[in-house]
Amino acid sequence: MFSHPAKSDPAATHEEVLWGPTLFVLAAAVIGFFLYRLGLPGDFIFDDYPNLKLLGNFGGVDNFFALRQYLDASFAGPTGRPISMLSFLVDAKDWPAPPGPFKMHNVLIHLATGVVLFWGLRLGLEQARVTSSRAAAAWIAAIAAAIWLLHPLHVSTVLYIVQRMAQLAAFFALAGVCGYLYGRRLLPQSPRKAYWIMSLSVGLGTALAVLSKENGALTPLLILVTEWVLLARDPQRRPDLRWQGLFLILPALFIIGYLVRAGLTGGEGMMIRRGFDVAERLMTEARIVLEYLWNLLIPQPHTKGMFRDGLEVSTSLLNPISTLPAVLILAALLGAAVALRRRAPLFAAAVLFFFAGHLLESTTISLELSFEHRNYLPAAWLFLPLAQLLVWGFTKRAPLAIFVAVAMFGVYGGALAARADHWSNRPQLYFLWGMVNPESARAQLSVANELQNMGRPEAAIDYVEQAIERLPDSILLRLHLLRYELAHRDRVGVRNAAAIKRLALQPGHAEEPLLALKFLTNQWDGQAGKGVTVNYLIDLWEQFGRSPAFRENTGFKVQYHHHLGGLMLKNQAQGRAVAHFADALAASRSLETALVQSAMMAGQGLHCEALAHLDAAQQMELTEEPPWKQRYLASEADRLRGLFQEDIAAEGLNCSL
Repeated sequence: MFSHPAKSDPAATHEEVLWGPTLFVLAAAVIGFFLYRLGLPGDFIFDDYPNLKLLGNFGGVDNFFALRQYLDASFAGPTGRPISMLSFLVDAKDWPAPPGPFKMHNVLIHLATGVVLFWGLRLGLEQARVTSSRAAAAWIAAIAAAIWLLHPLHVSTVLYIVQRMAQLAAFFALAGVCGYLYGRRLLPQSPRKAYWIMSLSVGLGTALAVLSKENGALTPLLILVTEWVLLARDPQRRPDLRWQGLFLILPALFIIGYLVRAGLTGGEGMMIRRGFDVAERLMTEARIVLEYLWNLLIPQPHTKGMFRDGLEVSTSLLNPISTLPAVLILAALLGAAVALRRRAPLFAAAVLFFFAGHLLESTTISLELSFEHRNYLPAAWLFLPLAQLLVWGFTKRAPLAIFVAVAMFGVYGGALAARADHWSNRPQLYFLWGMVNPESARAQLSVANELQNMGRPEAAIDYVEQAIERLPDSILLRLHLLRYELAHRDRVGVRNAAAIKRLALQPGHAEEPLLALKFLTNQWDGQAGKGVTVNYLIDLWEQFGRSPAFRENTGFKVQYHHHLGGLMLKNQAQGRAVAHFADALAASRSLETALVQSAMMAGQGLHCEALAHLDAAQQMELTEEPPWKQRYLASEADRLRGLFQEDIAAEGLNCSL
């Protein structure tokens, strides 16, 4: 065990009870509960559906085997995020399910996280020795935690059900920080006990946070920032450097090394997948992070929300012109935080904790550019300087400080109520986002989908046509317009169909156009008389297939060959269909893909080809699947093989020819 000199700590052993700050935080939590209740009637949105529908994929999660299937099927992240996925079972064990219980538990997790944040801040500030008394430290912690609890920007995390993943990661990360600070306080008088508590807190807090969402891996780095900045004035409790190296420094260096490697090696893949390279992403993120800070420091009743696909990417420091000022402002903030870490430790801690919290999601990893929920954990310490200023004001000019505090919390509460109310009604929310994001194709499509759901298909078509007038080069809008026309009109627009083929070769984000093209292809069957022929769809897929995205991305390549194979079957080009299916199988190495394609070929009378395709798959080194899925796929392959052999025998075919 690491050694540490034993010293007495009167503050730790004769601790006075300070109920005022604790009751203040609990009151903020109660107010937050009632304000968030305004948003509970809201529905599922966006990523809620693909993640939560897994609850019903196996007939409900009501036994151990179904539980294993449910957890193995999760695609939420590299870890599968099992803690978060397990938490959804508290709300429902089958799908579809009502959204109310999911939202209510998200609110309760948020309130619990705020309380943990308060205790962590209080423990840190008491050891930081930056205030005149423990009472002042407790009040600073209480006010900062209350601002975080009631901040309106967190509505898009708390009421967005699937972002429970971000909530739980923050809860466990902050619990790890809190446990570390509690153990650190014990170092002078009980070093052995202190190191056990710190080690368990860092290890368990990080593990549980990572298994909720991967950015929980930042927990050791956040503790290291806290130690280096906030606790620099308390050297007698500083942990042994060997312990810091093992539990804090090495994990932090691993994260930084991973990000550097992603920046050096992931540029081409990022361009193919997202339409921008690493340098462009970093420059754009400077503008986005500055916008995050603005919305955190100046509370807004509504923001641009989820739809940021219309955000202009920074291609240089001067394009757009706001890029260079954003980079300079962030650099100045970082420089000031480092330079002032001893003279203004709360300012330094707020800034450096915020930037450290954004390292994984706002730097070199190929993610979407902007989401508000990425601020949930990084903003945890952001309001320390404001809280310190208010507490200082109470000691100097109490009436003015009270007036400012009441007005400030009134603004936060009012903005929180307004945003929660927007989230209580999905059409209202989407219409708002469509209005404030005229440059976003996704926002316009969401409005159109809501109009369709309301039984107004012609209004949806008109809305998309108006959006195309503003965004004529959006292939995403044009593909969905074609889908709407196939479903609701006698003929499709010839000009739009021609424009889609022209735009199919444009560079940029390929993921969403691919998804729209898949929807269009699946919807097309039986609609050829409306002006979209099988040859048009084949030409369109082949046009898309000429782009680098389809040549370099394995997932895109599989979809390309799979759907072209299906269309070739419909076009009676059987030889080309078999060749495309073989290419799809070679790219995917998936027995599941082989089963689907073999069934499609057999349905068109190609029994020998179907059997050969299935045999070819089982001779490959297949993509690894969970054991339960391997068993299921193998039994399904045996069943299909038997059916194919029966058909071959019944028709007297000789497959060896």
